[in-house]
Formats: sequence, C-alpha cells, structure tokens
Amino acid sequence: MAHPIVAIIGRPNVGKSTLFNRIIRKPLAITDDRPGVTRDRNAHEFEWNSRTFMLVDTGGYVLSTSDFMEQAVSEQSRLAIDEADVVLFIADVRNGITDMDNDIARLLRKSGKPVVLGIAKVDTTRYENEIYEFYNLGLGEPLPISGKTGFGSGDLLDRIVELLPSEEEMEEGENDEAVRIALIGRPNVGKSSIVNSISGANTVLVTDVPGTTRDAIDTRLVIDDQEVVLIDTAGLKRATKLKESLDYYSSLRTIRTLERCDVAIAVIDIDEGLTSYEKRLISDVEDAGKGLVLAANKWDLIEKDTMTMKRFETEIFDDIPDKAVYPVVFTSALTGQRVRKLLEKALEVNAKRHKRVKTSDLNDFVETLPHPPGSGDVRIFYATQYDVAPPSFAFMVNDEKKVKDNFARFVENCLRKEFDFEGTPIRLSFKRRGRARE
Repeated sequence: MAHPIVAIIGRPNVGKSTLFNRIIRKPLAITDDRPGVTRDRNAHEFEWNSRTFMLVDTGGYVLSTSDFMEQAVSEQSRLAIDEADVVLFIADVRNGITDMDNDIARLLRKSGKPVVLGIAKVDTTRYENEIYEFYNLGLGEPLPISGKTGFGSGDLLDRIVELLPSEEEMEEGENDEAVRIALIGRPNVGKSSIVNSISGANTVLVTDVPGTTRDAIDTRLVIDDQEVVLIDTAGLKRATKLKESLDYYSSLRTIRTLERCDVAIAVIDIDEGLTSYEKRLISDVEDAGKGLVLAANKWDLIEKDTMTMKRFETEIFDDIPDKAVYPVVFTSALTGQRVRKLLEKALEVNAKRHKRVKTSDLNDFVETLPHPPGSGDVRIFYATQYDVAPPSFAFMVNDEKKVKDNFARFVENCLRKEFDFEGTPIRLSFKRRGRARE
C-alpha cells in the first residue's frame, strides 16, 4: 500500500529542515542560517501512532534575487500542495506573519487540503504567547514547536496523523492484480510517446514542448493476459535558475509515483546517457525498493554497427558500475522499436522482485560461497529470505560488526548472479544473537 505524503512547506529559513531532522531523528537535511540552503529534497518514511507516512522536507533552493523570490515560493508551495495528502505549513514566531506567509496561506485555503500550522523557533517560554497572531492566517490552531529542542513535536505529529487519509482510502484502486509500471525521467525524453506506442493508441498528450505532462496519468491495458497499469509522470526539468527551485517541489510527483508502482522505467535520451537526474532517480527507485528498467530512447537516431549497443550499454554505467544490475532496453518511441520488449522486461523484473528462494537452495549457496580477500574471519552460518518486493535476506554470522561494506556487496553480487535478481533491489541484513547490520 502506498503511504500518504506529508509535505513541509514555508518560506526560506523558518526551520523546516531542522524540524524534519528532529522528527526523523537523523541529520538527513542540511541546515544552515542562510536562506535556501536545502537544495535537494529529503524524504523519509516515518511511523507515529501506528500510522506510516512519507515526510518530505521541501525546503527547496530559492534564488536570493528579490525579483524571483515571491514567484518562486508561491509556485513551489502550489506544487507541494497539489501532491501532498497533508501539508505542514511552518512559520517563524520571531518574524511574525510576513507577506509570503499570507500568500502561502491563501493558496492553502483555496486548495481545501488538510493543513497543520506549526509556529517554529519557540525555543523559550517568552515566545509562547506570541503564536496567537498566527490565527490571522485562517488555517486553524497554530501549534508552537521548536525543531532545535523538540518542543511541541509530539502534539504536531498527533495532529498530522489525525488528518491523514485512512488506510482504506489509500488502498482504493490499488488492490487489484495489475502490475503498475511507471515511466519516469526528464521531460522530452519520450515517456508519453512510449506509453502511446505500447498501448497502440494516443492515450497521452504528446508534444515536443518539455514538461507537457503535468500530472501522473494512468493507462490500463492487458498484455498476454496480464493486466498492466502504465503511469506516465511529469518529468524533472533542467536545473537552471528559477526552474531549479521549482523542480525541488515537482519531485514530490516522483516520490508519489514510486510509492504507487511496482516497476519503474527510467527513460533516458541515448545522446545524453545518464545525467545527474537519472542517477538520482535510480537511487530513489532503490530506496523505494521498486524494480527498475532503463529505456535508452531515440535509438533510431544513432548510427550503428554490430558493437554499438554493447558500447552504449558500457558507457551508460561507466561511472556507476554497481548500477549495471539494471537492464537496458534500446528503444525508439517514434518507430515502436523494442517498446514491446521494454514492457516484457519490466514484467520480468516484477516477477524477480517477487521471487522467493527456497531455504535449502539459499543455504546451499551459503556453503559454496567463497571467502573474499579482506573479509577477515567473517563466517556465515545460514541464511533465510524473510520478505519479497524487494527480496530481503537475513544472514546469520559469527559477528555482524565484522561485516564491512565490501563484504556485503560481494554477498549481494553473488546472490544476484546465483538466483538472477536482475532489475530489482535486494535487501541484506547480517545478524548475530538478534543484532543486525544492514
């Protein structure tokens, strides 16, 4: 089941990232006194009162140029509001209500989305009586909080959980047997054209203007008796000046899409290969535990010989060789070349994502596993698979503290090769007497 999304919004330097770190108890978000330091979105799965949700720190990078500031914050907030199930709006008690706060509050009132209003930086009792001014925003009761000390965070989380959509609402439309395949990537790389080519009909608007697809669009079809839902998503725009700050918020759409899908197809332009955007997307897919296929699109524009495909595949993973576990299909959305194979490969990856290895086969694998150089005296006694989607394994060892990253990667690579887990992340944990290293 997909988890609801709670997006933290607010103008720069009100303490959003500090609060995010305080709630998840990990320093994932960069915090700084300078406005706009958070340049990359941070998302973390979090549980409170038996409800799990995705908390997203959408601080965003906002240009310091005054001409762009209000426009950027307004657009960022609108995008975050569109994608979130609950919005956590943060204002600063020490600055009072600003014009930007009023603009964001106006957007929230018009949206009809559930809102929790947190008034940050209430680090001492002298500020507690000053929060009443924020009733004027028209968003209900303002809750005093401090990301620095943790004051008020429990009440804030209680309020968020009260407003989350029910689990029944989150499951609605997602409890059938269809395999959900999402097409992700930058604009104008051919995602919508691939959907149209697969479905055999122009079911998704396609133009040559980057960013035409603004929202996720589902196309349901049947392939060889298997029901499939194709999800075409808005792409990430190039990070140039004002667009850089807007992309931070639009990435919420990718988060939501990955929550919904079983397998992601990352569409790349064959001329450009893997840019920093696609590399980040691969990490997002891995973090979400979803299957992944790379579609190297616009293959019809490439001059070829017998080694062209192999050469391009090597170049794609040249600086990230550990990601070569994900299959690449060279496609042309324009001619339809290999788009059917692309879908078939995504279905294969989905099957591998749900593969369960027999315990006897797994322990035969453990017995024959070579001892790599530099692994010390780590000894694996036995292993078991405890979950699928993604495949997850526990290895019982003599001392989990001796398991280093290189040894864990070695075991993962051997496991992939032995049982063919192409295209799916796998999770490994190493345990001794109830303790684990993951």
